[in-house]
Amino acid sequence: MKKIILFIAIFTVFCQCCKEDDRINCNNICSEGFSQFEQNCHCYKAVLQSGLNWGNAQAQCEAQGGYLATITSEKENQFIMELFEDNPEYWFVDIVGNALGPWIGGIQESGAEEPDGGWGWQTGEEFEYQDWSSHDPDNCCGVNQNRIQFIRDGNIPPTNWTDVENFAGFVKSYIIEIE
Repeated sequence: MKKIILFIAIFTVFCQCCKEDDRINCNNICSEGFSQFEQNCHCYKAVLQSGLNWGNAQAQCEAQGGYLATITSEKENQFIMELFEDNPEYWFVDIVGNALGPWIGGIQESGAEEPDGGWGWQTGEEFEYQDWSSHDPDNCCGVNQNRIQFIRDGNIPPTNWTDVENFAGFVKSYIIEIE
């Protein structure tokens, strides 16, 4: 029994070392201007591009070999926000003083229960982690808001997610993710 416990302990330590080595080995695979998230080895970049709707932003991501970012954990969300959060160029301040940030890859399936049913990632990844602002999703103003972008209510932290319509031309940026 002691040999089995010792074997399990050694195997556990060995596996932890391998996982740490895997994270180290995935470094430096991103193209210039991209940042790598060590938890999944994906590359991310905040891109300034005014006037793009969600579909156009997604098409630009695909042309670069990626997609609008999917966020599956609090750590990934925080990592992505660090790419743009403190730069006012990435934010559009609306008439009520809310700061609207980059597009990400969240979509609501057509015909889903409004306003909070059927949300997912365009890649098909699980939509378990969510960081909605306290009032979202809400389909504000009688518009079918079926895409996701970042928001700072009153233009002050914290930064969260909001639902917005696909055709919103006021969005100034997007987050690309490349595997």
